[in-house]
Amino acid sequence: MHLPRPTKRRRADATITLINIVFLMLAFFLVAGTIVPPQEGNIIPPLSAMAQRGDVPNDAVFITHTGDLVFRNRMTSLADIVEELGRRAATDRSMLVKIVADRRLDARRLINVLDALKGGGFTNLRVITIRGR
Repeated sequence: MHLPRPTKRRRADATITLINIVFLMLAFFLVAGTIVPPQEGNIIPPLSAMAQRGDVPNDAVFITHTGDLVFRNRMTSLADIVEELGRRAATDRSMLVKIVADRRLDARRLINVLDALKGGGFTNLRVITIRGR
Protein backbone atom coordinates (compact mmCIF):
# COMPACT_ATOMS: atom_id res chain seq x y z
CA MET A 1 0.00 0.00 0.00
CA HIS A 2 1.29 3.42 -0.95
CA LEU A 3 0.66 6.32 1.44
CA PRO A 4 1.25 9.90 0.38
CA ARG A 5 4.06 11.67 2.09
CA PRO A 6 2.93 14.15 4.70
CA THR A 7 3.40 17.71 3.58
CA LYS A 8 5.84 19.74 5.60
CA ARG A 9 4.25 22.52 7.57
CA ARG A 10 5.80 25.90 7.17
CA ARG A 11 6.98 27.27 10.46
CA ALA A 12 5.70 30.73 11.25
CA ASP A 13 8.31 33.42 11.08
CA ALA A 14 9.42 34.37 14.63
CA THR A 15 9.99 37.97 13.57
CA ILE A 16 6.25 38.61 13.22
CA THR A 17 5.67 37.34 16.75
CA LEU A 18 8.44 39.55 18.10
CA ILE A 19 7.02 42.62 16.33
CA ASN A 20 3.58 41.91 17.80
CA ILE A 21 4.99 41.62 21.32
CA VAL A 22 7.00 44.84 21.01
CA PHE A 23 3.97 46.68 19.63
CA LEU A 24 1.78 45.46 22.51
CA MET A 25 4.42 46.53 25.05
CA LEU A 26 4.65 49.95 23.42
CA ALA A 27 0.88 50.37 23.54
CA PHE A 28 0.80 49.28 27.19
CA PHE A 29 3.48 51.73 28.29
CA LEU A 30 1.88 54.59 26.38
CA VAL A 31 -1.42 53.97 28.14
CA ALA A 32 -0.04 53.13 31.58
CA GLY A 33 2.79 55.69 31.69
CA THR A 34 2.64 59.35 32.50
CA ILE A 35 4.41 61.83 30.30
CA VAL A 36 5.68 64.64 32.50
CA PRO A 37 7.90 67.55 31.58
CA PRO A 38 11.15 67.53 33.54
CA GLN A 39 11.13 69.32 36.86
CA GLU A 40 13.61 71.99 37.83
CA GLY A 41 16.94 70.19 37.46
CA ASN A 42 18.88 71.97 40.20
CA ILE A 43 16.43 71.22 42.98
CA ILE A 44 17.13 68.23 45.21
CA PRO A 45 14.28 67.77 47.72
CA PRO A 46 15.15 66.98 51.35
CA LEU A 47 15.22 63.38 52.57
CA SER A 48 12.46 62.03 54.77
CA ALA A 49 11.67 58.61 56.19
CA MET A 50 7.96 59.29 55.73
CA ALA A 51 8.02 60.38 52.09
CA GLN A 52 5.44 58.69 49.91
CA ARG A 53 6.27 57.18 46.59
CA GLY A 54 5.29 59.25 43.59
CA ASP A 55 6.38 61.80 41.07
CA VAL A 56 6.93 65.44 41.75
CA PRO A 57 3.89 67.26 40.39
CA ASN A 58 4.13 69.74 37.53
CA ASP A 59 2.09 72.36 39.34
CA ALA A 60 4.33 72.52 42.39
CA VAL A 61 6.05 75.66 43.58
CA PHE A 62 9.81 75.04 43.23
CA ILE A 63 12.32 76.90 45.40
CA THR A 64 15.97 76.73 44.40
CA HIS A 65 18.83 76.69 46.91
CA THR A 66 19.32 80.42 46.29
CA GLY A 67 15.68 81.13 47.16
CA ASP A 68 14.45 81.78 43.60
CA LEU A 69 10.89 80.67 42.90
CA VAL A 70 9.90 78.65 39.82
CA PHE A 71 6.23 78.01 39.02
CA ARG A 72 5.03 76.36 35.82
CA ASN A 73 8.52 76.33 34.32
CA ARG A 74 9.22 80.05 34.76
CA MET A 75 10.94 82.17 37.38
CA THR A 76 8.44 84.31 39.22
CA SER A 77 7.80 86.23 42.41
CA LEU A 78 5.95 85.07 45.48
CA ALA A 79 3.19 87.63 44.93
CA ASP A 80 2.62 86.36 41.38
CA ILE A 81 2.36 82.76 42.62
CA VAL A 82 -0.18 83.68 45.28
CA GLU A 83 -2.17 85.65 42.70
CA GLU A 84 -2.10 82.87 40.11
CA LEU A 85 -3.03 80.17 42.64
CA GLY A 86 -5.77 82.48 43.89
CA ARG A 87 -7.29 82.68 40.41
CA ARG A 88 -7.22 78.89 40.09
CA ALA A 89 -8.86 78.40 43.47
CA ALA A 90 -11.20 81.38 43.44
CA THR A 91 -13.78 79.63 45.60
CA ASP A 92 -11.79 76.83 47.24
CA ARG A 93 -8.75 78.06 49.16
CA SER A 94 -8.33 74.59 50.70
CA MET A 95 -6.83 73.20 47.49
CA LEU A 96 -3.54 71.38 47.93
CA VAL A 97 -0.46 73.50 47.20
CA LYS A 98 2.74 71.46 46.82
CA ILE A 99 6.13 73.01 47.48
CA VAL A 100 9.41 71.43 46.33
CA ALA A 101 12.30 73.14 48.10
CA ASP A 102 15.96 72.36 47.58
CA ARG A 103 17.52 70.68 50.60
CA ARG A 104 20.23 73.38 50.68
CA LEU A 105 17.64 76.16 51.00
CA ASP A 106 17.77 78.29 54.12
CA ALA A 107 14.85 77.31 56.38
CA ARG A 108 13.91 80.96 56.96
CA ARG A 109 13.24 81.40 53.22
CA LEU A 110 11.02 78.32 53.18
CA ILE A 111 9.11 79.62 56.21
CA ASN A 112 8.64 83.01 54.47
CA VAL A 113 7.16 81.27 51.41
CA LEU A 114 4.86 79.13 53.58
CA ASP A 115 3.74 82.20 55.55
CA ALA A 116 3.00 84.12 52.34
CA LEU A 117 0.90 81.25 51.02
CA LYS A 118 -0.97 81.02 54.33
CA GLY A 119 -1.44 84.80 54.20
CA GLY A 120 -2.96 84.34 50.74
CA GLY A 121 -5.60 82.10 52.31
CA PHE A 122 -4.14 78.71 51.39
CA THR A 123 -4.35 76.28 54.29
CA ASN A 124 -3.53 72.95 52.64
CA LEU A 125 0.24 73.14 52.04
CA ARG A 126 2.57 70.17 51.51
CA VAL A 127 6.37 70.21 51.29
CA ILE A 128 7.53 67.41 48.98
CA THR A 129 10.43 65.27 50.19
CA ILE A 130 12.11 62.14 48.86
CA ARG A 131 12.48 58.90 50.75
CA GLY A 132 15.75 58.60 52.63
CA ARG A 133 17.37 55.45 53.95
